[in-house]
Amino acid sequence: MQKCKFFLALYLFLCPVVLFAETPIYTEEQTLPITVTQAQPKFIIRLKSNATTGYQWSVRYNKMLFKAHHKYESSYDPAKKDQLIGAPGHETWTFEYLPQPMTSLAKVKSTDISFSYQRKWEKEPVNKLVFHVTLP
Repeated sequence: MQKCKFFLALYLFLCPVVLFAETPIYTEEQTLPITVTQAQPKFIIRLKSNATTGYQWSVRYNKMLFKAHHKYESSYDPAKKDQLIGAPGHETWTFEYLPQPMTSLAKVKSTDISFSYQRKWEKEPVNKLVFHVTLP
């Protein structure tokens, strides 16, 4: 009975931590290895960008392993008179791990997500980033 009370108390203590855990955010300054777990299948990659200059990030990742949502956020606020049009912003990708089917012969344990920052009409990117992701 004492063990049941202990495990119930432990569960009630840890449950809110899992339920309300924030989605981790990674940036160009923080390219640490990303670890995906069953409890935390989502993560965000947020990179500095300025679409008004023609530059944008392109991403390469395994679409069998992740579902991704992309958005551009400008820091320009027309209500503020001291800001210039063309102010830089951020591009944000929210990745969600798609569990692999049990029938997979070789389960993938890690993968890379690669980013290139360039203008579409230029051959070489001005910046490249690679995020290494460990999977459950």
